[in-house]
Amino acid sequence: MHEQMEVLKSMEILVDTREQQTERAKKRYERFGCPYCRCTLSYGDYGYNAVLPDGTKIHDVSKTVEPRCVIERKMSLDELAACFCKGRGRFTKEFERAREHGARIYLIVENAFRQLRLNQWVKQAVRWMPMDKWDACAFSVREDDLEGRVCYGGLDLSSTTDITAFVLVFPPLDEEDKFSVLPYFWIPEDTLELRVRRDHVPYDVWERQGYLMTTEGNVVHYGFIEKFIERLGERFNIREIAFDRWGAVQMVQNLEGMGFTVVPFGQGFKDMSPPTKELMKLTLEKKMAHGGHPVLRWMMDNIYIRNDPAGNIKADKEKSTEKIDGAVATIMALDRAIRCGNQLTESVYDSRGILFI
Repeated sequence: MHEQMEVLKSMEILVDTREQQTERAKKRYERFGCPYCRCTLSYGDYGYNAVLPDGTKIHDVSKTVEPRCVIERKMSLDELAACFCKGRGRFTKEFERAREHGARIYLIVENAFRQLRLNQWVKQAVRWMPMDKWDACAFSVREDDLEGRVCYGGLDLSSTTDITAFVLVFPPLDEEDKFSVLPYFWIPEDTLELRVRRDHVPYDVWERQGYLMTTEGNVVHYGFIEKFIERLGERFNIREIAFDRWGAVQMVQNLEGMGFTVVPFGQGFKDMSPPTKELMKLTLEKKMAHGGHPVLRWMMDNIYIRNDPAGNIKADKEKSTEKIDGAVATIMALDRAIRCGNQLTESVYDSRGILFI
């Protein structure tokens, strides 16, 4: 019994090198109070190691490790479903390798497990955006590097007391380039501290770091935002600005008066589904670059997706756990960037049809 306890005390988590190494993941391992080691696993995402009574370790982590028991983790049911579609071949081979070595794989869908087994509050039962994939697209995006480039805007106006989002999406210059995203956010200055206390969201930190702007007073100053967009138009070649029709009539007229081409964008399945699916596709392929903007990341993590019987999808503001305005603005801008590109060419939707995932 003593020897068994010593072995258990020496156990460490083996993390496959394919798992993204993030600060968030590191803190999670440290919270467990169990040491961990990154190594190459032949199958699965997480394994184990320990020191035996003779002083040797069960596995030599300098080589490919083939544990008898591993965990395969998926963030959501959507990510798991993708493994039986596009990624089916790789997924099948991984399980076949485990069977060859007599290993047992425990498949865990993290959000469902946390909600149903651990009784923890999670963003939603099925998280749409796998945040590890989103984080993998945190490629550098600098305004100076994009100056003069063609781009498309997405404007999601809040009520006058809420968050307003404006997002620019720059189409790639060639096949090696990515869709670059520049997001901008505003909230009323006078309600900043109240929001932090009430919503437990670090708006004040984001404001100090420059990721969020405030407008004077207790309501959003649309005039300030219009002038800001006008200055952006002097730096970037903003071809179009897509907007949600709700409550945007006056600002649209003002932006048109400044010389912008402003395009109404429907919020139903017909208009929202194709670019929403494209956003997921481009994220999984690492063809998006967003610079790791924390406000946009928070909003992507909040998204709840609605489906219709035809397989169309769209972000649902009412059922999403928190604000998603920036995500919606990104989707609208991405649609225009895909359809129009750097030149007035045909839409990708015309050449290959609507994407179904």
